[in-house]
Amino acid sequence: METLRGWMIQAGLWQAQRRRAQRVHSPRARRPCVGELVQIDGSHHDWFEGRSSKCCLIAFIDNASGRVLGAQFFAQETTQGYLQVLHALVQRHGVPLALYSDRHGIFTKSDPEDTKPTQFERALLQLQIEPICACCLPLKTDPVRAAISI
Repeated sequence: METLRGWMIQAGLWQAQRRRAQRVHSPRARRPCVGELVQIDGSHHDWFEGRSSKCCLIAFIDNASGRVLGAQFFAQETTQGYLQVLHALVQRHGVPLALYSDRHGIFTKSDPEDTKPTQFERALLQLQIEPICACCLPLKTDPVRAAISI
C-alpha cells in the first residue's frame, strides 16, 4: 500500500492531507499540600458489566497525592449526588481549600448574565471552598480514570 501511495504522489495523483497542528497544553502543576485542591468529576459507564444498569461514579480526588477522598455510584450525575460525596468528604477529611471541576451545569451557569449561583456553588460559598472550573477540557485530568487505576 505504501508503495502505491508513493507512486501516486510522484505522479501527482495523491494529495496528502494536511494534519492540524496539535495544540500543546502545559500540564497544570500539582498543589503542594493535601487538601488544597480536590478534583471532582462524574463518569458514566457500564461499571457492573451488564450485571446492573449503567450508572455514574462521582469521585473526589486529591490533587497533591492523587488519593481518592470520596467516590460513590449514582443512577445519574446530579447536584444531590455531588453534595452527598462532598458531605462525606468534609466529614472524613475536613474542608478542602478549592474544588476543581469541569463546566457542567451543576457547577456553573453558561449564561454570563445570570449571576445567581447554582445550588452547588451556594454550598461551596457557605463552606468557604473556592470553586475552580476548568477553562478547557485538556487541562483537566480525569480523576475518575485516576481513581480506577489506583
